[in-house]
Amino acid sequence: MVGGGFGGAIAAKTLRLINPKIEVILIERNRSYSALPGANWTIGGSRRIGENRLTYDRLEGNHGVRLIYGEAQVVDAAAKTVVLEAGTLSYDFAIVAPGIGFRVDEIEGYAAAETPDLFPHAWTSGEEIVVLKRRIEEMKNGGLVVVSLPTPPYRCPQAAYERVSQIAYYLKQAKPRSKILVLDASKSSSDLADLFLTGWRRSYGDMIEYRSSQQVLQIDAPRSSLRTTSETLTADVVNLIPPQMAGTLAHRSGLIGEDNHWCAVDHSSYESTVAGGIYVLGDACLGDDQQKSASAANAQGKACAMHIAGAIAQRGHQPHFYSNVLYSLLDDKHGASAVTFYRSEGRKSVRVDKGGGVSSEWSELEGIYARAWLGSILAEMSS
Repeated sequence: MVGGGFGGAIAAKTLRLINPKIEVILIERNRSYSALPGANWTIGGSRRIGENRLTYDRLEGNHGVRLIYGEAQVVDAAAKTVVLEAGTLSYDFAIVAPGIGFRVDEIEGYAAAETPDLFPHAWTSGEEIVVLKRRIEEMKNGGLVVVSLPTPPYRCPQAAYERVSQIAYYLKQAKPRSKILVLDASKSSSDLADLFLTGWRRSYGDMIEYRSSQQVLQIDAPRSSLRTTSETLTADVVNLIPPQMAGTLAHRSGLIGEDNHWCAVDHSSYESTVAGGIYVLGDACLGDDQQKSASAANAQGKACAMHIAGAIAQRGHQPHFYSNVLYSLLDDKHGASAVTFYRSEGRKSVRVDKGGGVSSEWSELEGIYARAWLGSILAEMSS
């Protein structure tokens, strides 16, 4: 197992719960995990970033998952080994959760080592929110915040819209003369996009201006300027979320599909279709109409673990059903959700027409549900 995010940690735990005789080794480069869900709320002030930090101690102590802290260099499907800086591990089954990388070469002037410090994306770790939050707090009253959203697919588009909401909630209280300009490279990629737009108008008036089909083509981060498909502008704070792809490990390990960006998988098991014997979870894999999210990764981890445990026990494969649950907050109290159900059908996951749905309005009850859902998924991952 490589990668201890929402997919990897749950897969490791589930394997041990199904069959404690299975030896499970989790390779993770960090000793703690800072979750992205709920991190946006720290901008608005209704959550502390420390509440999003998790460790793997209980995964090891309660379930017997063996932890190796280090960075995997490559997973070799032919040799059935994982290569680390400190040595090589052999495996019978390999599960990788490589996360995301950024296609920064598509933005002229973007320097991977420097630009995130000037135009923070805060899209790979909840801890990165601290930098963005500080920039916004240091901005003058009457300043301009630009939030740039990439073309899909990318990690949890709904969270990008929620981030705009949380920035607006903070500015409304602390810097009410300020403005937010949302540059969306797509035409609203979240299931809750229309509800967000309605909520922004109702709660924040003309503080937020939303422009669709506005892709950032060029930047000059030191001068805080950027050029889109239609204009050049400058801002006091820029939250630039670049276009995305599967993480580096997936590319090194030959797991990328024909689109050259994401991992192609069999959605009945999450086994790679280009490197047999390696299973890929989470945001790195092609989603079959699923929005990339913590909820989706959690469900994939369980389905993959059940498939592998069944293969070890020489049981026939069973189809699986699961939900993708997405909660967001408009301010500190009002929430909304989008819930979709899927079933495995052949090698694909297919959306189930009945059940689920999108909230009809923002409500305090949904806000309570949002906090409860976050507490539940974080507890499941770390207990």
